[in-house]
Amino acid sequence: MRDFLMILAVNGVLAFLLAGIIFLIVSRSPMRAVKLRRTVRRGTVRASGELPCGGRLLAAAELQRTLDESDSAAPLLTALLLRWHACGAVALTDGAKKELKSFGEAVQPQMDFIPEVEPPRMESAEALLWQTLRAWAGEDESLQKNELYNAARAAHTELRGRIDHLKGAGRHTLREMGVSHVEEKPGKLIFAGEKREIYSPKGVRAARGLLAYRKFCEESHDLTGEQALFAVLVGSDHLRDQAALARARALAEACLAGAAAGERAVKTE
Repeated sequence: MRDFLMILAVNGVLAFLLAGIIFLIVSRSPMRAVKLRRTVRRGTVRASGELPCGGRLLAAAELQRTLDESDSAAPLLTALLLRWHACGAVALTDGAKKELKSFGEAVQPQMDFIPEVEPPRMESAEALLWQTLRAWAGEDESLQKNELYNAARAAHTELRGRIDHLKGAGRHTLREMGVSHVEEKPGKLIFAGEKREIYSPKGVRAARGLLAYRKFCEESHDLTGEQALFAVLVGSDHLRDQAALARARALAEACLAGAAAGERAVKTE
């Protein structure tokens, strides 16, 4: 009996030491995306109406994609369309299907560029997307949902480049803010090296700020202005202008679906 108890005691000590070693390894490991998601979701977060990432839309979109484990650009495209609509440079409306230019529904969401209104100040990545869509609009200065799908399908490489530029600009801003940095892991033997995004304590606070803002949006209604744009990024529907939100989402999804269809077509050739 004494020997049995001794074995149990020794095993208990060993298990405790092993758990301690594992804890030290995990706690001191770099704050990569997986660890960031696990860290920020511990405990409770109080709702806050403060705009995430200091009001930098592209940076907040990139950090939110990391938290959601998503590669979709739909929330960011939707928010950008709403921003252009809010400043009057674009009107999000419904229009009768254009003959020979569009297909599908008889009435479709569309974006009308307003030539006499200056677009808002934009980062270079957003400005390039604006220029691309404006060029697709043609002489009538408008793009319907299915017309946008066709244009994105035909120019899928260009559109993917614009989206990648938006994501890259967001990552660059996060690094400038001290939220994250790139760590280069050297390769060994036949294995190539890799670049890893490492998040700082400031990055943890920024990520928690996104969760706090999401909670704020869950408790709020009729959001407008910049608050509405960031609400879209965190997945909230609580916007005052529900019609504009529905049109912006439909156009963003058509754009991305067209690009995906174009890429599939190239692969099957």
